[in-house]
Amino acid sequence: MKNIDVTIENFGKIQHAQFQVKPFTVIAGKNASGKSFITRALYSIFNTLNKDHLSIELEETLSRLGWYFEKRSITGDLTEEDKRRFLDSRSVLADLEKRVSFVLEQVTLAEKFTQICALNEEIEQLSVNVLLLQNVELLSWKAAVLGYIRSLEILSENPKNVFQNVLGWNIERSLISNFQVNSARKLKSQNAMDSDDTSIQFGDGICHLKITQVDLQLKLKTQEIDIFQQIDNVVYLESPIYWKIKDVLKEWIDLRNDPSLRKDRKHKQKELKKAPQYILDTFALLDADVIQDEVFEELVELKNKIDKCIGGQIQISQSGDLQFISQNQSGESFGVDLNQTASGTTSLGLISLLLEKNVIVPNSVLIMDEPEVNLHPQWQQVMIQVLYQLSISGVKIIMASHSFDMMSTIERMMELHEEKGLDVGDHFSLVQLDEGNTINHDKPSYKKLDAIKGDLGMPLFNLFANS
Repeated sequence: MKNIDVTIENFGKIQHAQFQVKPFTVIAGKNASGKSFITRALYSIFNTLNKDHLSIELEETLSRLGWYFEKRSITGDLTEEDKRRFLDSRSVLADLEKRVSFVLEQVTLAEKFTQICALNEEIEQLSVNVLLLQNVELLSWKAAVLGYIRSLEILSENPKNVFQNVLGWNIERSLISNFQVNSARKLKSQNAMDSDDTSIQFGDGICHLKITQVDLQLKLKTQEIDIFQQIDNVVYLESPIYWKIKDVLKEWIDLRNDPSLRKDRKHKQKELKKAPQYILDTFALLDADVIQDEVFEELVELKNKIDKCIGGQIQISQSGDLQFISQNQSGESFGVDLNQTASGTTSLGLISLLLEKNVIVPNSVLIMDEPEVNLHPQWQQVMIQVLYQLSISGVKIIMASHSFDMMSTIERMMELHEEKGLDVGDHFSLVQLDEGNTINHDKPSYKKLDAIKGDLGMPLFNLFANS
């Protein structure tokens, strides 16, 4: 995934931010400077653009059509002619499903668009067959089926337009869920004028999101979206507290998906409805069995290094609970519930677990908000070393921090990078936030880092200066 220019205007605490996402991107600033607004916005958009919504839309529509055909029996008072047309319709649908399977195998969006447009003939034949069904018993069934066929027709007539509309809707849902607001318009900066729009732009119009007073607008260069769709996984890690209550959150997810349980236990929903979507997304990634054909030796070594540092590893039990597995002096393994494990151990252990589960792999994106929380300065150094090694291995790192110690370690990583004969400016993107604006944008990397350290170290300086 190549470097991407990002411009954010009037978004939450961000008035104006301009920076580039590189292999190792650091967003630094004091508390309430807008760091989390940037990381959550980037996750919401990266993760949405990463999903193949075109294929999802096709599969879901065909799945509903298949359900209606399976549900409807051809026995009863149907005429022989209607039975024949019904069976012909099922046959056309089966052929269409095979064609769609081929479409889903296409690598680029442009190829998918071309193949979807070529589905017109089968869709039209299916529509005609269903329209010709005459029996009154089929009227309500026929109306529902024709509705889904019409969705397929719209998709095949202009797949680019459908793709953009679906993508815009999903980005809006993602922003609402990850920021826990009831409308994307709530994310407009309080300092902005009524006439000002909220906007997030990637590259030269690759993706331009605008939130107006009326709606959310999305413009895309669809040929460029492939760079997002080719990302393996997008992961957002925040407070380890969420992981300590994973079993409770999992129970809530089950409640949310089961109407009968939801009705009886509404009070639990109210208590837990504020869990952001990025937490649930990461839970889902861990629950999936991700199979990689290639073994990435450098990531295996990194995982072993983390496990050695924290004296064990986090594992998922058969019941789905997270446990910290360690060894006693006799070499016997024993498990400790994550609730009884230090938060610093959890922070590093989760990265190890994500590596083991093939969630973090080369060509994936890892976004971390204040990874220094609950970490001793020595382990903050370990965290930065781990993140740097991931970035060298092809994992895109985006982290937000207000830790002076972590900035000092990043400086050391930059020096090591240069000692290897590599370009610091190509690998590291240093973003300094001050009251919702990026500053020192055009300074060289080390000058920018000095400015960040000076800003973050000022409270400590003032403490000693006034004592």
